[in-house]
Amino acid sequence: MRVGRIAAVINDVCIGKFGEEKVRRSTGLYFVLIICTGLLIGGCGKTPENAHPGRKVRVHTAVVELKVLSIPILTSGKLRFSKESKLSFKTPGILSRIYSKEGVAVNKNARMAALDLAEINARVNQARSANEKANRDLERAKRLYIDKVVTLEQLQNAETARDVARSELEIAEFNLRHAVIYAPEDGFILKKFSEEGELLAAGQPVLLFGSGESGWVIQAGITDRQIVRINAGDTAQVVFDAYPKRVFKARVSEIEAVANPYTGTFEVEIRVLPEGETLYSGFIGRVTLFPKEKQRVHIIPIEALTEGNQKKAHIFTPNADRKSVSRHTIVIDRIWENQVLVLSGLENIREVITNGVQYLDEKSEIEIVSTIK
Repeated sequence: MRVGRIAAVINDVCIGKFGEEKVRRSTGLYFVLIICTGLLIGGCGKTPENAHPGRKVRVHTAVVELKVLSIPILTSGKLRFSKESKLSFKTPGILSRIYSKEGVAVNKNARMAALDLAEINARVNQARSANEKANRDLERAKRLYIDKVVTLEQLQNAETARDVARSELEIAEFNLRHAVIYAPEDGFILKKFSEEGELLAAGQPVLLFGSGESGWVIQAGITDRQIVRINAGDTAQVVFDAYPKRVFKARVSEIEAVANPYTGTFEVEIRVLPEGETLYSGFIGRVTLFPKEKQRVHIIPIEALTEGNQKKAHIFTPNADRKSVSRHTIVIDRIWENQVLVLSGLENIREVITNGVQYLDEKSEIEIVSTIK
């Protein structure tokens, strides 16, 4: 009847706006409007059985479980070599050549980069000539001292000049040896920070080198509540997007004692076993840590949750009369396999409402259909 009235309204509007003749020519559009309107009204008019005011809400309940579990800790981090070094030159100079490309494996003592040696070689020659002159001056001073021509002070000054010249030569030769970067061990060139022809300052990073023998680690951050549950040697599992179906075994190797000043989290180093797969520095790994320490937690079905904000959520429980309900706030640790691990808020609560909880408020009356144990 309501659809008929609305159809009549549509008919009046269409005839009034377009005239009777035009409407007759648009019969198809006219019927489409009526059908769509009927569907809309029919869909809006349905009301769930449990939503009728004054009627008891039929609900299902579940028993709250109390278990002592080793609750996993979820985190993530970036994969890298356990030993990564920023290699640089001791002296300033012009970068003459880089011998390897990024991502290329290099052997121990392989030449990787070198400075232009023109200026450095000139300083070595200058220091060598000054050292030779100082040695000649000392020999002459010794002969003259024997002949009583020079004083002891002059002889000692010649010895000091010889020592200074020798030290200058050693410094120049040391700088020459470190004007070339060699691979400290077998590994990979992970990144180039400079290009050939650039003028470098002393100590400016040129290459990032990863030791192939050091193994792979993930640096992950965890909170203060989690750090107290973790110990070196705890097991872990890692999943990478590059190998979504592979679960890599891992183990906690190091735990930092000081929180990161920027994030407030504690850094944990997790050693990953590649297990024959090719890994690359920079992979993002999803880490699951398994602490040895166990914790008492309450477990309820995920269907019991009504609303929440961050770690807090609300549930309903039947009262002692089994007809009325109470609303409670709980603190959630995590949702794990369709179950909610609750840290607090379920003390002295034996049962929670699951199916039908969406229709409840604190004034609702309920009829318990079944209880899952």
